[in-house]
Amino acid sequence: MALFSYKVRNPQGNVLTGTMEAREQRMVIDRLRYQRFIVLEIGEIKKSTSRDLLDTINFLKKRVKQKDLVLFSRQLSTLIGAGVPIVQGLTILLEQIENPAFKKLLPAYGRILNQEHQLLKLSAGTLQYLVSCM
Repeated sequence: MALFSYKVRNPQGNVLTGTMEAREQRMVIDRLRYQRFIVLEIGEIKKSTSRDLLDTINFLKKRVKQKDLVLFSRQLSTLIGAGVPIVQGLTILLEQIENPAFKKLLPAYGRILNQEHQLLKLSAGTLQYLVSCM
């Protein structure tokens, strides 16, 4: 399923915006028209993927020095060893990094890790529910 953003006009003439999840754009248009909205704009919201992150890394590879990566890795390892969650550790280290290219790269890692963490929590909850039903 894809996520679409839209701008519509309601029967009273007010312009409204929002998002809707559907398999294709046509389904969103049909749902909005069924609700008696006039569709002004609609577009798919592109989700950030791991491939986008790899492209970003390749683009920035020349500007992030090995020294910065080594220092960052050691600091993150120390934080994780101390029991700090990885996303929080990334946030802490982001404040200390001076290299602008490296600083721009870290939030993407944090978002992906956070999304994967949420997915794992959901999967664990589903598994726990299934086990309790047995």
